Amino acid sequence: MHRFEREDIDDIKVHTPYEISIRQRFIGRPDIAYRLISAKMSEAIPILEVQFSKKMELLEDALMPRSARSSSPIEKGCSVWQAASGLMDRAMPHEPCSGSQEGPSLQLQRSEPLVSEGDAQELRQILRKLKSLALDTETELERQDDVLDGITAAIDRTTLTIDKHNQRTKKLT
Repeated sequence: MHRFEREDIDDIKVHTPYEISIRQRFIGRPDIAYRLISAKMSEAIPILEVQFSKKMELLEDALMPRSARSSSPIEKGCSVWQAASGLMDRAMPHEPCSGSQEGPSLQLQRSEPLVSEGDAQELRQILRKLKSLALDTETELERQDDVLDGITAAIDRTTLTIDKHNQRTKKLT
């Protein structure tokens, strides 16, 4: 756990609405940098902008809406989470502004399907990958639990052996 003082922070980079990097520079020593990822980061970024307006840098991935990118996140090799959040951003319905003069055109836009067939297929593919990843993770955790059980049993046996040898040594002296 590292704690930054406000004056110690040299720069903050916003990679996505859910991911930032905080860096503290040192002369003659390596920098300290942390990359923070949180689903609630989008709520914290405006507060950070107020506190660190001169030290914040918004990268183009954070500024560019996901739908404006040329290829899908899966084709670019992005993480499954980033791809899913991009598709969810596109699927969210937009509420019309109160007092807007463009009522009929907004109503027409809202009558279109929220998610295209291609996006739905991409979401299915992402969900399959997430399910596979979850199953692989569960299998790996079970394997590691078995290994830990074996190590614990070996440690218990070794401790008993050491205790026996210590008792024998005490009897001999």
